[in-house]
Amino acid sequence: MATAKKSMPAPRRGPNKEEIVRQIVNGYRATEGCPPLSTQWGGYDLSKTAWLRKFAEEIVNESKTLEGWNAVKEKCNSSFIIELLYLLTLRGKVTVDESQDAYHALVAEIEKIVPRYDRLLKDVISLTKNPRFSSTMPYVRGSIEKISRHYRSPKSYSKDLRAQT
Repeated sequence: MATAKKSMPAPRRGPNKEEIVRQIVNGYRATEGCPPLSTQWGGYDLSKTAWLRKFAEEIVNESKTLEGWNAVKEKCNSSFIIELLYLLTLRGKVTVDESQDAYHALVAEIEKIVPRYDRLLKDVISLTKNPRFSSTMPYVRGSIEKISRHYRSPKSYSKDLRAQT
């Protein structure tokens, strides 16, 4: 009598894509720093975002990307790498971008004011050249020069701001 051979399931070659995605998402731990990177995006838990799941899915979609991720994971803190990549992809919603936008808005407002200062400076200088006031110039020249220096400084300040942008 012939005995029926029981078929053995084929051995698995490793975790499937969904398991790897779960490992990446569940393996993420917010890093500590001074201040923590999470303060740059409002402090919410990155592991609960759709971004982290999408990131993990993109990693497992290509074998070369997965190989690269595994190499990185072995050599450094993968959570820190995830946070840095998140900051690079989250334009416009992090503190540094908000500060940069505010800075550019401030420069634009200062540049609107500079022409008014130019006009005021020109008016003050024209007073010194008015013959009607020439008799008082020995007494007020120092004050007018002080005013003139004061109104020239915002113009140079604006130029410095423009150079930094």
